[in-house]
Formats: sequence, structure tokens, C-alpha cells
Amino acid sequence: QYGIFRETMKKLIVLLITTCIAGTVSAQVKVGIRGGALLSNVYYTFDNKNIATENIINYQAGLMINSNIWKVIDVSPGFLFSAKGYEMDSIVKNQKYQINYVDIPLMLGIKFGAKKLNFFAEGGTTLSIAVNGKFDDGIQEKDLKFGSDEDELKLFDYGLTLGGGVQFGNLKLGLNYNLGLQDLKNTTQEELKNENVILYAVIYLN
Repeated sequence: QYGIFRETMKKLIVLLITTCIAGTVSAQVKVGIRGGALLSNVYYTFDNKNIATENIINYQAGLMINSNIWKVIDVSPGFLFSAKGYEMDSIVKNQKYQINYVDIPLMLGIKFGAKKLNFFAEGGTTLSIAVNGKFDDGIQEKDLKFGSDEDELKLFDYGLTLGGGVQFGNLKLGLNYNLGLQDLKNTTQEELKNENVILYAVIYLN
């Protein structure tokens, strides 16, 4: 299973690099630097009961590529580093979970408005690969483990992303909601899925 995901990731990285090179010679393809803030949380259940969790503010940074494929329709793949996580109250201390991902989004956008001022709506999917993670129980900090064992979290995540925003020339401002579809737990007793609200800016370089 992980082998298939790794091969898919390699192909996506090659595609992104190829598109970046193409962007320097094609007026239809733009390469941009993206940065933003995440309001990150999770959907968590234990024994089919919802467990309350709290938002934490994180960040996201990386590259986005915008390709105009037909008049008002754009396709935007990307390669992003995203810090995600959540907080949860326990009997003794407040617990904090921090998981860092490499996100590979693929978004489809529709533009409307004037030439220099465009509003847009967008939607798509995101493949995420966990890089590392930490758990802080208020007393000590521990590394999170990823794999298929019951005490580990799944390495890969995927989800749906919807949003919109405005673009002024080479500056794009957007707001996204990202819903994880992968249950990150390896047990039937628990269910854990990422949820993120993302406020971002992209500055296109060409």
C-alpha cells in the first residue's frame, strides 16, 4: 500500500518540477510562492462518541502552479509544507498534537470579474504525507509514530478542499476549507480525521 503511494508521490513531484520549467517559457503557466495560516483541528471519536478538541493556529508554505486550460478555468497543483494539529483537554493537563505534512493539492478554479481584478471559486483534492509529529501532554514531549500498528498513525492522508478568493494581478488571496477523508487511526475503537481552515496568499513570479 505504502509503495503505491510513494510511487504516486514521485510521479507528482516530477510533474510539478516539469511544470515549473514549462512555466518559464509559457505565458499560460504561472509559478508562485504560497504562504498562509491554518486553523487546524480534527474530527475525533472514541467508542462512537464525539470527543471535544480545540483549534490551534499553524502555518503553510510552498509552491503553487497555475495553468489556464480554458478561458475562465484554471488548474493549480502545488507542493506545500503544512503544520497541522489540535489540542485536547485531559484529566491532568492540556494535550497538544502537532503533525507536519507535505501536501500535494490539485485544484480546479473558475474565475469571474475584470481582467486585473478576478474573483474565483475553487475545489479539488489533496494528498498528504506525514513528515513527523509530536505529542505534548503538558509534562513531556514525545515523537508520534507512523505506520500500520495500533499505536501508530497512518502515514498518508487525503481529502477534499473547497474555497475561493480574489486575485489582483500576480497576487492571489484565498480562503479554503480542507476536510480529511482518511481515518488516521489503525483501530476500530477510534476515528481521527483532519479538518483545516486555510487563509493563504500566492505571489506569482511570472
